[in-house]
Amino acid sequence: MFQVTRPDDTESVDDQTNGSRPDENTESETEDDKTNGSKTDENTDSEDDQGEDILDGSSKMNSSETSIASQLQQFTFGSGNISDIEVSLSKDDERKLSMKGFKKIDVNLNKGAGGEEMYIWYKTSCCVPYITRIQLSFKEEMCQGLKEANYDRVDKNLNEGAKGNSIYLWSYKGCIDEYDVPIEHLSITTSPDEEAEKFKSSWERLACNLNRRAGGNNIHLWVKRARPTYICDLAATKGFDKDAEMFNKGYIRVDEDTNRGTRGDYVFIWYRLTTDIDRAISDMQVSITKEEYECFSKAGYKLVDQDLNQETKGTPVYLWYRKDQPISNFSLMVKETDLEKYKNVIQFIKKNLNEGNDGCTEYLWYYREESIRSKPGKPDKPGKPDIGGMACLIFGAFFFWFWDAFQP
Repeated sequence: MFQVTRPDDTESVDDQTNGSRPDENTESETEDDKTNGSKTDENTDSEDDQGEDILDGSSKMNSSETSIASQLQQFTFGSGNISDIEVSLSKDDERKLSMKGFKKIDVNLNKGAGGEEMYIWYKTSCCVPYITRIQLSFKEEMCQGLKEANYDRVDKNLNEGAKGNSIYLWSYKGCIDEYDVPIEHLSITTSPDEEAEKFKSSWERLACNLNRRAGGNNIHLWVKRARPTYICDLAATKGFDKDAEMFNKGYIRVDEDTNRGTRGDYVFIWYRLTTDIDRAISDMQVSITKEEYECFSKAGYKLVDQDLNQETKGTPVYLWYRKDQPISNFSLMVKETDLEKYKNVIQFIKKNLNEGNDGCTEYLWYYREESIRSKPGKPDKPGKPDIGGMACLIFGAFFFWFWDAFQP
């Protein structure tokens, strides 16, 4: 969905200490961070959703008991939606989580960056409540709104032992039916080739690099939901004062600063999801000139009324959108390199969000399946009832009831 992504294989660590605003974990930054030097991240292929479920029990069970236990384990931990997320820092952690029925995503979160070996684990369940939203924080101020909105934090720094930002994973078991759709799978990627395939398969990419400012591989967490979803609302905020309000309204924050590497305010983009294709956003644009601002306004685009270049002394930058062909995923990428990996998969808005200042080059992108609507102007709603099929079922049930009730 809405994310801040990077089109490049490598992520520069020219995330400066944003000038006048105090940056997180400045004591752990390298000299390159402070001088806009760059580090080259090396991407490697990852394998997701690996690991074993281990059911605790007696080693002396006979074959029949073993079969029953295996079936029970598959029902409890191998189906349904995600209900719990944890992180392991040691082999002992891994053993305990495995015994509790968690599945391991076999990608080291500190790969290429040093630090402790760390893995994300998750457990599925056939019983509510399910996890419907996942956020990442890389700055202390990002945490307050999450706490107020009753998000649960995994109390392990995902950059433990590395020199990057302190990154924490937060989850929310949502109850806003209109915007909260359960998450059924998690995955992690470390290369653009893997990401291209994910976009085509209804996966949502979380914007924040799990190795943010630590060098190493560009590692991103992905979620897949139980039902198809589309972007229905966009917003943007400056600072952190409105975070709790936005979370409580069902918004998901794109966990990357649009002013990254500048002296400006922290600015974040937000979005909400829907399963109703009629409400989906169809097109996104960015204006960086007065002429473009007026053009999009006259063309019927809706303005997200927050300058994405706030307090940077750069060009005013605004986000616009409208609704016709639905967009199912979008995000942000830091730096423009190796776009060839994505050119046939996602659409780039070739307007630098840091236009006119010396911050990181950032672009928005989105994914839209062109054939998602069968007829222009007559969208099909996902999950629309099959009236004919339902009628047949009702008639059949009535027939068998009648036959059983009145036979001699």
